[in-house]
Formats: sequence, structure tokens, C-alpha cells
Amino acid sequence: MVGGSHDFDLLAVGLQEAPGNKVATMLSTALDETHTLIGKVTMQSLQLFLFGPKNAESFIQELKVDKQSIGGCGGIIGRKKGAVAIRINYKGIRLMFISCHLSAHGYNVEERNAECRHISHTLFSKIWNPYSRPSHVTIWLGDLNYRLQGIDTYPARNLIDKDLHYVIKSSFMC
Repeated sequence: MVGGSHDFDLLAVGLQEAPGNKVATMLSTALDETHTLIGKVTMQSLQLFLFGPKNAESFIQELKVDKQSIGGCGGIIGRKKGAVAIRINYKGIRLMFISCHLSAHGYNVEERNAECRHISHTLFSKIWNPYSRPSHVTIWLGDLNYRLQGIDTYPARNLIDKDLHYVIKSSFMC
């Protein structure tokens, strides 16, 4: 792990509203000693990068990318929302990584739920054989725009304020 001693095989980085293509170069430089970029997909400001160990090619049986826009006129009008995804069969484990950006505002919960369903049903639908087996693991990354609601959101906010380093560190140890 960058800045730590924990080893990992795959590292997925999903970005939303990210500028330009310099991110892949910066990440590749930071991981250069141990990892290489094995998958990349972008759609305007949505980006997804997948890094694996230097010898990853020998463990990859399949790697596909796809993207799905949502919103007015397929996302052409207004801000681009939607998802980009990488599906990989790595060491016999079928994984799917999805980086998405869903509709904003607290009152759009049903719209976001519908967008998640739409993304789930349409990603890779043109590429995959309908009889192919589903992923063992699907990981969603992104600006989901769901909100903490209720009277008492302070415990979650206090945990983040008190020890954000611990929260980040423990999430990498999973």
C-alpha cells in the first residue's frame, strides 16, 4: 500500500468530476515500483483506473470496460452523470468495479435508486454473452449523492472529525 506496509493485488481508483488525464500518470508514477495500470475507462469527468502487480497479465483471464451515461439525451445535455466499469477475471475470481456519479440533491433518492438499477442492468449488456456468469464481487465507487439524514448525524461526523486517519487506514485493511 502506498505509504504503508499492507500488500494488495488490485487497486481500483474511481473518480468523479476529475480534471484531465494526468491522474493516471500520477498514480502510475506513485505505484511504479510494484504495480502497473491494467485497466482504464473514462467518460468525460468519470474515471476508473485498475492497477495490478507487475506480473498481473499471467493472472488475467478476461478484462472488459464499459460506460453508461444517464440523464437528459443520454447525458449529452447538462452535466454528465452515469457510470464507467471494468470487469475482470483475475486469478479465477470475477470482479466488477463501477465508478459512478448519480443525481444530486437530497430529494432525488428514488431517481438515484432508478439510476443504480439502470446502470446495473445496462453495463456490459452489449458486450457480454447473456449466458455468461455474473461477477463474484461487484464494487461500487463514486459520488452516489446519498445523504446522511435524521436528527442525529453527529456520531458519524464526529468519528470522521476525530480520527479520519483511522477511518481511512481501517478501510484499506479490509
